[in-house]
Amino acid sequence: MPKENRIFPDMLLILFKKGYVWYWITFCYVLIALMAALCKDCHTVTHRRSRRGTSSPLVACDSKCRSCSEGNGCIECERRYFLHIYSDPLQPHITQGVCRVDCPEKYYEERSSRENNCRPCNDENCVRCSFENYCTQCSPGFLEYEGACVRNCPLGFSASAERGQCVACDVTNCTTCTEENICAGCALGRYLHENSCFQQCPIGLTADRRTSTCKLQVCDEKCKRCSKKNHCLRCRQGYFLHKNNCHTQCPKGLTPVAKTSRCRARGKVCQITSNMSIIRKRNGPPALPYI
Repeated sequence: MPKENRIFPDMLLILFKKGYVWYWITFCYVLIALMAALCKDCHTVTHRRSRRGTSSPLVACDSKCRSCSEGNGCIECERRYFLHIYSDPLQPHITQGVCRVDCPEKYYEERSSRENNCRPCNDENCVRCSFENYCTQCSPGFLEYEGACVRNCPLGFSASAERGQCVACDVTNCTTCTEENICAGCALGRYLHENSCFQQCPIGLTADRRTSTCKLQVCDEKCKRCSKKNHCLRCRQGYFLHKNNCHTQCPKGLTPVAKTSRCRARGKVCQITSNMSIIRKRNGPPALPYI
């Protein structure tokens, strides 16, 4: 070996004999231990094996990640974050993981003592849900009703565009109402008038069964309530109802009833005196009792 090539090995040999090499080795160990102590909060990393079987370089995890993968991002999050796993739109077969403070739209937060995850909502028309099958906010064009997304509210509920929900009508017996809680339709057998549903229309109004509303009907001056003109249902005080007309005096053969303001047929009166006199004339005087 040439002389100039032996200088470095000879120096190492001299250092080794004098004990300097052990000093360097000790220094390296101390340096490594110090770096490990300073990096106690560093996050763990994983290797990703390539197709050839060799390991890729270590991956630096995000500060929110507890562990991660080079190809799939975060695998496990720190305690206060939620793991959100999603698919790449261009490559649906590849999933990526990311740690978030809260879950994005169409996902709900699932907490556990071991880990927190973002789980997808079951309804595709749901923007936010509190559980898998309970939506709290729907996509535009849909309204939230009892945890589901619907296009039209059921009977008894109105669509609130501001809240994006189906809101119960405050009007009693109302089946259809507007967002301002103005009734637009009543239940069967009820009639709408001035945002209220009546079983019988107020005085001076008549029930229109075709539209289920109370309409103004000009009744006869003697009539208090009518279904249509000249068809009275109840007379004013001092008049008596008979065949949907009001009379000051009941027709012949009828008697007035002040309590109901109606005309009633007279009951048959039994004429006992006249009948007894006819019996006496035919059969003679009644027989005396036997003593």
